Amino acid sequence: MRVLRTRGLSVKVDFSFLLFNAVVFMMRDGGDVFAFYTACAVHEAGHIITAHLLGVAIKRVELSGFGMIMTAEKQPLMPITRSIAISAAGPAVNLLIFAVMSIAGRSGTFMTLNLAAAMYNLLPYDTLDGGAIISMLCEGRPNECVFRRCHTALKVGISVTLLILAAVWSREVLPLFVLSLILLLTDVKR
Repeated sequence: MRVLRTRGLSVKVDFSFLLFNAVVFMMRDGGDVFAFYTACAVHEAGHIITAHLLGVAIKRVELSGFGMIMTAEKQPLMPITRSIAISAAGPAVNLLIFAVMSIAGRSGTFMTLNLAAAMYNLLPYDTLDGGAIISMLCEGRPNECVFRRCHTALKVGISVTLLILAAVWSREVLPLFVLSLILLLTDVKR
């Protein structure tokens, strides 16, 4: 479903985004929901501001239950360092907010959510910033095929570990296993 198209920018909202939001609103109070969306907004602002500072125009934005995917205008031979900087900027902003709040002696949901947003987005799945960075670093390398297999093995290892933890330690880990499995299957489809 396309929501907005203006000045060459297209914004698309996937049904999974609406479903995810419904679950968030059902499970949390208003303050936690506000803190969650604020942490997400500063994360995405980090990507957008960095892209703008590096002269990269955002062409398309897609909101899904797994986050936001931005597509930049095609630029011939854009240095890999720019792409990595844009991908790393979101988690970096979240970590910066977490660090500043820690140093200031603050605590709370917003601080925790910023750390969680950074760590989640640095996971090695292709649809997340960490996986995108790994893919950029592997692309065109002499042993790219080996790197890709190791990357896939890492993602499968995370899912298996979470399944074992859910079975042995606590069923509360089960949603994390399901999320890792969905992310893994999403990567396989690409």
